[in-house]
Amino acid sequence: MLCISLAITDSRPQAGDTPREMKICPRFFTAPETKSDLSSKTYDKAERARNSWCKIDPPLFKNFETAGHTLLHEMTHLDAVGRAAGFQPQGNPPSHGTDDVDGFGDDYVTAARGFLDAWVNSPDELAENALQPFQNAENLAAAATDMQLHKHTHTNRDLSTLI
Repeated sequence: MLCISLAITDSRPQAGDTPREMKICPRFFTAPETKSDLSSKTYDKAERARNSWCKIDPPLFKNFETAGHTLLHEMTHLDAVGRAAGFQPQGNPPSHGTDDVDGFGDDYVTAARGFLDAWVNSPDELAENALQPFQNAENLAAAATDMQLHKHTHTNRDLSTLI
């Protein structure tokens, strides 16, 4: 099976008894982006080894990726998840699930940063029907990862500045 992505999700609303699904590529289980989970490293601020989430240099967003982050990103695409969260349908075909931003590059980290910068610094330049930050799958996954790291490390590291 040739996989372009680590995982892909069918975000269309469910039709009848046909459930929508996430498909996970076999590479997901060996890729550097998904080799870690939040228990793969320690949370010891005093520890200066590479084995601590608190001491990751350089502090690039990709250094904080985990398998759970990727799965959460994909789960937010599901129509049922967006509907349960109260999101309005958007896209074509309309789905309550999140989307991936377009027009900010092919690299999802660069795209998420460009999208967030546009919302903060020049929102009037975005299309009238542009996604809102909570409708971008990567924004939600990054926020959840950031919250978990803050919970364990009690640091003020803000991953939104790293994307």
